[in-house]
Amino acid sequence: MDVAKGFLNSALLDGDDPLSFGGNGDTKQRNCVTTGPFADYTLHLGPGKEVTDHCLTRKINNKNTGAAQSVVDGCLAMDSFEDFWPCIENGGPHGAGRT
Repeated sequence: MDVAKGFLNSALLDGDDPLSFGGNGDTKQRNCVTTGPFADYTLHLGPGKEVTDHCLTRKINNKNTGAAQSVVDGCLAMDSFEDFWPCIENGGPHGAGRT
């Protein structure tokens, strides 16, 4: 992916391509993903440890750098899962691109 073009221009998030993860969330529908294979997908766990029915949401921010190679490498270098998990989750690659 060309980072300069941002996440929204990635083939991975091309909502028209059935092999993509679907597009950005629809702001008119609480940021629910409405295109691609996860369109109208219902999740049953979350947020957090709650058990609730809700849509898969995305709200892409092209300026977030949480997926930069240096961040990914730093997380992968962690010695334990207890250190790795917050690195990946809290502002790291898992949440990269969201606002």
